[in-house]
Amino acid sequence: MPAEKVLSEHHRLGSRQVILSRDFSKLLETDAPEENFRAAVTALRAHLEDLARSTPDTLEHTRRDVQRIVREFVAKRMQVL
Repeated sequence: MPAEKVLSEHHRLGSRQVILSRDFSKLLETDAPEENFRAAVTALRAHLEDLARSTPDTLEHTRRDVQRIVREFVAKRMQVL
């Protein structure tokens, strides 16, 4: 599930806190790990600011995307079983 969609759902539902997990190891393996980490955090904060300006229609569209992604994931998992 794309992190942006998870954050959008938290925003839509009025969540005040969320724990995000992300693998930052690739950022740290570069020549500028601190700069890359700062850039990733800056991008996350910018996305949160965008969410604060989102319309209800935009949030509803994302909710439907999340439902579709979950349904597709479950359907694929059921095929494996």
